Amino acid sequence: AGVTNIGEYAFEYCSNLVSIKIPNTITSIGDYAFDECSSLISIEIPESVTEIGEKAFDGCAALEEIEIGKEINRVGNSAFQGCTGLKKVRFQKNDKTVITNAGKKLYPVTIGRQAFAGCITLTEVKLSVNINTIEPMAFSGCKELKELNLPEGLENIGYGFIANTGITNLTVPSTVTGGDCDYGREGILEGSV
Repeated sequence: AGVTNIGEYAFEYCSNLVSIKIPNTITSIGDYAFDECSSLISIEIPESVTEIGEKAFDGCAALEEIEIGKEINRVGNSAFQGCTGLKKVRFQKNDKTVITNAGKKLYPVTIGRQAFAGCITLTEVKLSVNINTIEPMAFSGCKELKELNLPEGLENIGYGFIANTGITNLTVPSTVTGGDCDYGREGILEGSV
């Protein structure tokens, strides 16, 4: 059946690696897999990838744009943290539904803690309607990020998820019922703007 995952630390510190095309047999990218690949400019992440591990692309300073396929379930903690050249992030929409205790809903996606923290040149983020949870500090320190459209269906937002960004206005969808803070819905933006 072929290779299905890229293991932990597989390409860590491969500072001469410029581009990589991941085959569509891959379903997971392990923790620290491309950590500190400082010359990596482009990477094609196929739709087959369901999980991007913790710090998988941390410190990939030359990476400018990333498109995350529709099968993604989780972008790990600090997955793209410190990608100081990253300008655009796009999440593809997935039309699949899942059955939960609350009924049928779209395939859920979680953006992990500090997933894009410190991406100081990030100006464009397109979140799909599948984004269900944004964990604490997910976009913190993205100084050039001036706008973030939160999708209807988003349920949980972590504290400081847009701390130290350029965002001055934010509409929180009515579907947001909780977050990682002690204040309930009213405190969701505590420490964010």
